[in-house]
Amino acid sequence: MAKKKPSTPNEKALGEHIGQLWIRTFGLLALLFLGSWMLLDPTPPGHQSVERVSTAFVKDIWGVPAGIVFLTLSIPFLVLTGRQIRALGQVAYIRGETSMQFFLKGIQLTAIQPLYDQNDLLVFYPEGQQVFVLEDYKNQLTEVYYKGVESKDFDLNGSYWHADETGFMLIHKGQNLTQFDLTWDGPDLIAQSQEVDKTFKLVDYKESKDLKVRPAVVL
Repeated sequence: MAKKKPSTPNEKALGEHIGQLWIRTFGLLALLFLGSWMLLDPTPPGHQSVERVSTAFVKDIWGVPAGIVFLTLSIPFLVLTGRQIRALGQVAYIRGETSMQFFLKGIQLTAIQPLYDQNDLLVFYPEGQQVFVLEDYKNQLTEVYYKGVESKDFDLNGSYWHADETGFMLIHKGQNLTQFDLTWDGPDLIAQSQEVDKTFKLVDYKESKDLKVRPAVVL
């Protein structure tokens, strides 16, 4: 099946950003080639095409020291840029002031359910049966692309909750449940859902108002 072409402005913007990373990669490869050439042959080249392009520049810097500098600069940035291209092509997001755009393989997803896990943000994607982690989301800059990773600790079939001083949020199989009948069982909160035929125990609720995501016990 052919890959869906970018069709929304947000998808096109991500594609353009990745394109700029490729352009940077080509520039770094040229720098790597030039540095390697200087190390292999410290004598300034005399070919006319090179002379025409940058005679003074070549004659002034050509040599082993410049070659070492070029290699030192190009190699780590090549590795970093390559990792960025690969990561953003898989799972990417960008924060706005009041919202977030989330992308999977270049396609923006909207049928997702976010849940804060302290500074991280979990993204539940029911259609794909996947959960993603956006690490340190709260501290990331706005209008900058970052990578996400698929979670190894949470799964779409689970039930999870977090709480703070204003209340709690409970996700069951990727769905945000909001209507409950609540009772106490010692320090635990018993939440009987009015939306699904399930009752959940939020263990040690009173001491867990820190936005840390915990599994909910299905009774």
